[in-house]
Amino acid sequence: MNSASTAASSSTPLHIIIIGAGIGGLTLANLLRQSDPAIHVRVFERDSAAHMRTQGGTLGLKDSGGLTALQRLGMYEEIRAVSKPVTQFTILTQQGKHLLTLHGHPHSLRVSRDTLRDILLRDIQQTMTFDTLCTGYTEKQGKPVVRISDGREETADVVVACDGVKSAIRHQLVGDLPHFLGLSAITGSVSTAEVHPLLADGPFLVMGKGVSLVMDQEPDRIGWALTLHTKQQELEPLPKSVLQERVLALTQRWYSPVREIVRATHLDDVAYLGGFYDKEPLQHARAGRLVLLGDAAHPMSPFRGEGANMAMADALSFVDILSRAEGSQLEQARACYEREMLTRTQKAVLESRKAAGEMHSHNWLTQALLRGKLQLAHRLLPLVQKE
Repeated sequence: MNSASTAASSSTPLHIIIIGAGIGGLTLANLLRQSDPAIHVRVFERDSAAHMRTQGGTLGLKDSGGLTALQRLGMYEEIRAVSKPVTQFTILTQQGKHLLTLHGHPHSLRVSRDTLRDILLRDIQQTMTFDTLCTGYTEKQGKPVVRISDGREETADVVVACDGVKSAIRHQLVGDLPHFLGLSAITGSVSTAEVHPLLADGPFLVMGKGVSLVMDQEPDRIGWALTLHTKQQELEPLPKSVLQERVLALTQRWYSPVREIVRATHLDDVAYLGGFYDKEPLQHARAGRLVLLGDAAHPMSPFRGEGANMAMADALSFVDILSRAEGSQLEQARACYEREMLTRTQKAVLESRKAAGEMHSHNWLTQALLRGKLQLAHRLLPLVQKE
């Protein structure tokens, strides 16, 4: 049997329900479809339609995560055509002083989350059910049963919860609540037909006093996102004009080229991006025939660029382990996936939390130590890369 043979190769096809159509859930659905067409996959998504809401900015996909999954799916070349390689990523102070340049791996790509999601949706439309909110689960006759908000119940052989940081499945399984990191983001964009000199070689991040701003060049615009300290949901009810005023006030004494781009942002293109949350790393991520994947299993701050890559790596791990299991080995396969996923992601959650705190600290000593660490890394990296 080759890698395309799975536990579904028995006389009874395997039925798998995926809760959530984010990047992790869609990657999993595509990989399962590819691994064995006999597997019956259903994806339940709470949104009423695929494009009901914006999916956020760009993602940095890496060989160790997202790109490996896309190569397996035969989508790498298509994604590469609508993305751009990460040649470098620069970190500056608010005065424009250079701290660190990270040179990207030639196969690392930045791609719009919307674009990636559209491509992942394309071949699995028949598996999708929108406007379907999962409120929890139970078990009947040894099988997991998903509860839907309209009162329905759906049964499967395996349920994979990919329903994000506010996962109803995880809340029932673990009982923990999202941990607000005290940070929220405001985003904006400026239309342009030309590449800005600051962004010619890649995106950059500006570290201010308790705030950060990341900026990236996209095909027809410059996108930015400013992260600042807030109370939970403090920015959510505010009008665009107030959000814009907050950004302008925080950046008014910054490095002028950065400040000018922010000032050029039209009010209509300013938006509240959301608050940042994570959760404590888990010791267990399954119950019977139910397992967690992606942000439902290991939500983390975005300040190390790990979230989407880890979710796509989860999907690869799940399918590869499942493909080696026979019918009687499904429990062992789920346990093996759980161990691999938790071992790989626990450190990433804590390191991402630490990065969020350090980058947005108001403490002058923490700021100074971080700047020194980045400058030292900038001097040492060329020496390490030569060896």
